[in-house]
Amino acid sequence: MAMNLAISYAPYVVMLTMGGVPALIGGVSLLYGAVKTMLSYRRYKRDAQKKIQGLPAPCSKIKSAFDRVKNSMGIKKDIPLRVSNVFDGSCAVAEHVILGESYTPEQAGKGAEFVMAHELAHLKNKDTDLTKLADIPMQASYLAVFSSMAGALGFLTWDILVTGGMQSATKAMVSLCGLAMVNTLAQPLLRNTFERTLEFRADRDAICATQDAIAAYGIIKKTDRQSHPKSIPVQRCAQFFSTHPVEDLRVRRIQKVFQRGKSSPHA
Repeated sequence: MAMNLAISYAPYVVMLTMGGVPALIGGVSLLYGAVKTMLSYRRYKRDAQKKIQGLPAPCSKIKSAFDRVKNSMGIKKDIPLRVSNVFDGSCAVAEHVILGESYTPEQAGKGAEFVMAHELAHLKNKDTDLTKLADIPMQASYLAVFSSMAGALGFLTWDILVTGGMQSATKAMVSLCGLAMVNTLAQPLLRNTFERTLEFRADRDAICATQDAIAAYGIIKKTDRQSHPKSIPVQRCAQFFSTHPVEDLRVRRIQKVFQRGKSSPHA
């Protein structure tokens, strides 16, 4: 009788396994990715704030230019600005904007306002938070791969020892394992594309705020020190592995902003 019951309910057990195990792996993986990302983000902000505290405040000229740009973007929140003589670049981190000395108005001219607006746009749009949220699928995919591989190996071992062949549940787990591996390989490319989209959006907001295309072109050429192929299709393929768009593509996007009538350039 027990054998008859086992045979009768076996299809339902297999169906439950095929649906429940992948769902359980996916849920646990997402939870793991969310918790790990949240903890790493808190640690990142804490360490960043400690480093920022040692940076000097800007002079009155830089501060007035920064406040002018911030007001033009409609930002009411107090966002501290710091100037670094070590860091040669610009970034928005831990609700601060940090400028290297080469990106101050004395060194970069009007291009400094575009850089300020670009970093303020990141803070206004909460791009740093969005970037960290994008880490969740990546962290989850790693756990999903190992979990699905373990599940597939367990089901395969069971099938070989008990039934002598691969059953539906095993095939489902092997398929899930393959999908998880493909997803893991694609996650870095997808994340890079996501971050480039945020950079393009920050460029758009900065141009609309500063209304100075010439200064934007100049500072973009200054910040992009890498050598890129001249062919635009080749550039698009090359930047697939980068979190920031290359110079020519950034300039073309800015030109499109003007062509669509969102802002008008002036020299």
